[in-house]
Amino acid sequence: MKAENASAGIFLPPSVARAAFGAIAIFILVMAWYSCRTYYSRYFIVAATRGVHGEREYEDNLRQSIRFDPAFGHARLLLARLLMKRGDNEGALSQQRQGMSSFRPVRAFAQMGSIREKQEARGQAVLYFQRALRMYPAYIEVLQSLAVLALREGDSEALDWAVGHIKRIDLNDINSYYLLARDAEQVGNLQTALMNYKKISAMLTSLKVEKDQLLFDPGDVALRIRQIQESGGTR
Repeated sequence: MKAENASAGIFLPPSVARAAFGAIAIFILVMAWYSCRTYYSRYFIVAATRGVHGEREYEDNLRQSIRFDPAFGHARLLLARLLMKRGDNEGALSQQRQGMSSFRPVRAFAQMGSIREKQEARGQAVLYFQRALRMYPAYIEVLQSLAVLALREGDSEALDWAVGHIKRIDLNDINSYYLLARDAEQVGNLQTALMNYKKISAMLTSLKVEKDQLLFDPGDVALRIRQIQESGGTR
């Protein structure tokens, strides 16, 4: 008799059983919805980043990815980068902030610094660039950005610090010599400026440098050499 009662105890009342099965069904539906949403979000991010696309198709795929998963930070950071290049800095900042709420690699801090720089929020830009450097001290692009900010502010000491770090990483970084040349020219040290401009001119001839890697127009170097020489400052 006791065995029968024990066996009978494993059965649930009908109302409890219905509630349990209902909860399980809801759980399964929620997981299926989440899986479907995640799948399509990742599908569109792959569609955006693989192959050759026009800007419109690239943006459409990113926005579709975000539509399926609004918390997908990677897609938002890519969209922020696109908007920044387009000049929509407010849109870029909005996407960047939302993206960094869930996805914060070192490149995200560098990109936020670039967005804030374009918005002329120099203090905020420097803070984000410095955060990126703490995460990755050999980040040349961030060091270059700090040097450019220092050049604009006329801060030769900060510029020398950034360029010094760049040269320890890559002695042949051509942008460093341009930044030093511009800084020397700004403070009236034309001999140093001319020396660096001539070095840049030689590097442009001897090294294979992609134009999109330069912080300057190569034609500007020859022009500045000629202007300094014609000014009689030095030869």
